[in-house]
Amino acid sequence: FIYYKTVEQQISEVKENGESYDLVFFNSVVESLHSSKLIHKIPVRAFLHDENFMRDYVENPSWKRLLYRKLMHRYEGKAVQLLERVLTNSKYMKNSIVDIYSKHPLKVNYCYFRSFDLPGSASVTSIDDTIHILFIKHDADRGGLALLLNEIKKMKTRKISLHLVGVGPSYIEKYNSVLSSIEYQYDTYLNRDELHHAFLKTDIFCVPSFSEALGLANIEALQYSKPVVVLDIP
Repeated sequence: FIYYKTVEQQISEVKENGESYDLVFFNSVVESLHSSKLIHKIPVRAFLHDENFMRDYVENPSWKRLLYRKLMHRYEGKAVQLLERVLTNSKYMKNSIVDIYSKHPLKVNYCYFRSFDLPGSASVTSIDDTIHILFIKHDADRGGLALLLNEIKKMKTRKISLHLVGVGPSYIEKYNSVLSSIEYQYDTYLNRDELHHAFLKTDIFCVPSFSEALGLANIEALQYSKPVVVLDIP
């Protein structure tokens, strides 16, 4: 409801200037619930993330996750039925939305980007033999840091430099046995300029998450024309 009131205020302010919006778009269908119900003259669309559906919720069926999933299922279902169009980021999710929420396939748009579809920025390629890998995820476990470190351990022929962004000290301590054997740096936070330079410096962007087929950081890496290594989540 708070999101709806904010949108309503924004629409009113624009209307006072003799203008109007052609579309209202939400990053989450749950946030769009009241707006999709109460806004009638402007199409309302939203993005349905897939991290609540993926394997980590199946493999770790704790009562908190199951309760959260049930709650999300209820509000997502209401919003999906009200929305004119739903955007999602994987074929798996499109099929799930159609099956679980009985949404017509033509009302669910599958959205994915390939690196050659996006305009590239000037990038800096490493001039030494070091492979610079960038990992960006606050929840390092959900982002698949353990899997990434395990694969790095297997790479014997090339030097690896790992840059962890958004990762807190607790994770550094948790994975210290592996991190201590490679070159790495970590930052709990980077501003936009610092993040820009981090993308420019990296050779590979890798967040092998089981729960996020296409995170925003993945798209940012593609915009810098960087190879993106993820798990094979269709």
